[in-house]
Amino acid sequence: MTFDPGAVESLLRPRQVAVIGASAQRVTLGNTVLRNFERWPFGGEIIPVHPTATVIEGRPTVPRVADLPQGLHAAVVCVPAAAVADVLMELDATGCRSAVVVAAGFTPEEMARLRDVLGRVRVAVCGPNNMGFINATDSIALYTARFRDPLPVGGVALIAQSGSAAIALVNTPGLGFSKIITSGNEPSLAAPDYLRWLAQDNATTIAGIVLESIQNGKDFGEAARGFMEAGKRLAVLKVGRTPAGSAAAQAHTGALIGADAAFQAFFRRHGIPQAQDYDELAAMLQCGGRASGRRIGIVAISGGEAALAADVATERGIPLARFSEGTQARLGELLPGARLDNPLDLHAAPTRVPNAQELALQAVLADPAVDVVLVLQDAQHSLPIHDAHDYVRQLEMVRRVAAQAATPVVVASTTSAETHPRLEQVLAGSPIPLLRGIREAVAAAGSLGARATSVAAPTAIASPWSARLAPHTGPLPHALTRELLAAYGIPLVRSTVVHGADQALAAARDLGYPLAVKVVSQQITHRSDVGGVVLGVGSDDDLRAALARRPQAEAYELQPMVTRAVEALVGFAADPTFGGTVTVAMGGVLVELFGQHATELVPVDVDLAADMIRHTPLGRILAGYRNLVPPTPIEPLASVVASVSRLGAELAAAVAAADLNPVMVRHGTGEALAVDALVIVKGGADAT
Repeated sequence: MTFDPGAVESLLRPRQVAVIGASAQRVTLGNTVLRNFERWPFGGEIIPVHPTATVIEGRPTVPRVADLPQGLHAAVVCVPAAAVADVLMELDATGCRSAVVVAAGFTPEEMARLRDVLGRVRVAVCGPNNMGFINATDSIALYTARFRDPLPVGGVALIAQSGSAAIALVNTPGLGFSKIITSGNEPSLAAPDYLRWLAQDNATTIAGIVLESIQNGKDFGEAARGFMEAGKRLAVLKVGRTPAGSAAAQAHTGALIGADAAFQAFFRRHGIPQAQDYDELAAMLQCGGRASGRRIGIVAISGGEAALAADVATERGIPLARFSEGTQARLGELLPGARLDNPLDLHAAPTRVPNAQELALQAVLADPAVDVVLVLQDAQHSLPIHDAHDYVRQLEMVRRVAAQAATPVVVASTTSAETHPRLEQVLAGSPIPLLRGIREAVAAAGSLGARATSVAAPTAIASPWSARLAPHTGPLPHALTRELLAAYGIPLVRSTVVHGADQALAAARDLGYPLAVKVVSQQITHRSDVGGVVLGVGSDDDLRAALARRPQAEAYELQPMVTRAVEALVGFAADPTFGGTVTVAMGGVLVELFGQHATELVPVDVDLAADMIRHTPLGRILAGYRNLVPPTPIEPLASVVASVSRLGAELAAAVAAADLNPVMVRHGTGEALAVDALVIVKGGADAT
């Protein structure tokens, strides 16, 4: 169920709040909520509910939920899991619009009943298995734990399925919060509902989400796009892994990409930067504004620190800007003897030019190839800093130059240790964050230029293949696999299936030697794994010997050998949340060993497919590798990737996974031919 922003408004900005589960004799979670109202005085009405006590935490009670005012804005439900469903039904009868449910430890039966009730009541629920929320802007805390006091207020909204994640980030220096929402299991209100409301919240400029799962990829993507189109930035930290489905795991693609690849592809597709841990997420949230792209210029006062930052950026796939000839010439005038490209060490060589470092930073910021500048500066708390210290003057210079530039600047201390208050003071009130740690800062700087990928959605069609695949389960028969691939325009090497030596010898005269001879069997998923493939069969005698290796085989497939070619893998894996992914990588029997691959959500067009190929070792080989592989066009292979992605997008309800391995890419011409294919069918697919 998707709730309108009015339901979230009632939750996050209530004027009447009921607290169910507080005690007059001991401190419960409900009592902590009431005490938080004392810490942050609440201008609305607070009504504890208790069957016998008349006063709790100094507030008069009502004995039953039914005695609450009609149309109550919000309730905090602090009762055991077994009682939650009944309380929600009672709240619904009063017209209550929203509730925080904190209970955990539901049995499967209790959770099933809760989901059934949530599908019938009008109450929008935050939780269960959470800690509630803090609206720092309006000083409202429907929160079941104590929190830091004073809580820094700012433009950061945090949505965390995990309460402990919220605690970690709320207590991270350098962040000021507008809203802190612990969303729990999300069977009712989920991250997209909060994002839609936060998109209209003037106090929020950036949001961070710590999530374990996404229930509806389309809904999440639409909400994220609306949030960012409102001029706000978004960053996520995905925790946990979901095991790949058993059917998809039969394919090389499932083993190659791992269970989290669909999430990574989803975030890339929507231009949402993904943090790897709490520190990276905190660094991303400290950075305000946007960059025009992801190319980083690195400026430091130490060559070693600059080189380390460049290494980290390369590892993370964040591009380093290449300074223009004009910028390098200017730097040569200012810093004679210094290395003049990115990264730049401002103190690499002595200079007689007044204010040389300041002028050099201006030159880097003015370079059109630079999207964001990362300035590295030792800023640890233990440094013996005084007002006249060089580091103070250095940061004052950075602030002065950045104020006159359009390119955003990020300053980072070189370790994750607490930063010095005197240096924090220099940048206070400016849009320049002072981050802790090079790795975190590189990730944060790269996040400023994240952009969504524009790919047209597949045309909704009632594919006749859905009905044809419905009777099948597991690996699709060989002949039907080839027919399916041909229907999607995927080029296949010539192939003949024969039974026995006489048919094989006759077929060989038509196909011509050399041949590849492969066993055909529904019981064998990967033929090379069991010795079911013989390559380089060059004569009738070789063919008889190859057939003799498997005399009881159901049938044999004969194919002309494709020589002077690079082996590629193109694969599809269905995903229940996002539809599916398409993958391209080095192919052959060592595909998992090579490891490196490119994976995107389906569909992809030819341009995006070509970009995927370029970012793999396969792409670098096809660009020309020594004297072994001449420069080879990648467009034919990109067309195969796009076709496989279209097949996956249209038939995700029927197809669990598909491997084209290998796809032979001919040297020089780039002609791409699928030599072997495996399609895993779910079974029982709906013809529509």
